[in-house]
Amino acid sequence: MRSIGFIAAFLSVAILAGCDSREQREARYVDHGTTLFTAQDYAKAAIEFRNALQINPRAAIPQYYLGLIAEQQANAREAGNR
Repeated sequence: MRSIGFIAAFLSVAILAGCDSREQREARYVDHGTTLFTAQDYAKAAIEFRNALQINPRAAIPQYYLGLIAEQQANAREAGNR
């Protein structure tokens, strides 16, 4: 019985440690998107930046990079909307 309590306590701590704030998740998406953008993997970078915008729709950096991606893909209409 004692081991069940220990396991439950351990799992609770592990779950809480795995929870990130919204800002941390947004930053991870932006960082990964920037890395993908630098590697010229624009499709995957755009997904990461859109994920960041789902967390914070007013974030400037993902908007900026999505504009650059649209420009790289010769999508003037989308680039102008950013």
